[in-house]
Amino acid sequence: ERDRHIESLETKHTHAREALEHYRTSVKEQRDQEQRRHEHQVQALQVELRQANEALTGKNHELMQLNRENARMTEQLGQQ
Repeated sequence: ERDRHIESLETKHTHAREALEHYRTSVKEQRDQEQRRHEHQVQALQVELRQANEALTGKNHELMQLNRENARMTEQLGQQ
């Protein structure tokens, strides 16, 4: 009887240890997956930010050209 009880406890202990290991592995995999997803989102946002900065630089250049043209035309009108 005592031996069966010990064996039962050992079996339960083994199952509990396996369940804990499975849980830890599962949590680690989930954490790794979330980390990869986060890194992918960061990379996508960096690309989007770079594109927005490039567009802004282009618009600023266009604005400078328009301001120069406006100043030139204003000067021409003042000379007439």
